[in-house]
Amino acid sequence: MPKILPPLSTVIELPPAQLPDCAAWDRLSAHWPILEDRDTPEQLAAKVRLFRYLAQAWGAISEHSYRALCGDLRPFFDWCRARDLSVLPASPQTVATFLVDLAEI
Repeated sequence: MPKILPPLSTVIELPPAQLPDCAAWDRLSAHWPILEDRDTPEQLAAKVRLFRYLAQAWGAISEHSYRALCGDLRPFFDWCRARDLSVLPASPQTVATFLVDLAEI
């Protein structure tokens, strides 16, 4: 099991009680950075901003939209991690290659 960086709630500076309580968040939060990601400080900061936004967006958008947004991010995170590529910020080439690979599936 990969070693996860500090707890998500600590890093995004939201108390655990304010984190979304839904399956979509639970499945996405498993993609919180791990040490093996070797993120630069800028990449980690981008991930922190994304996860903070997603946590704060819970309740502001429909549950279906939230589930779709989180669900769309998971495959991209997995794909980047498997290829040792930066998730955020993702280069245009990374996104294009991901879409080509996705189209082949």
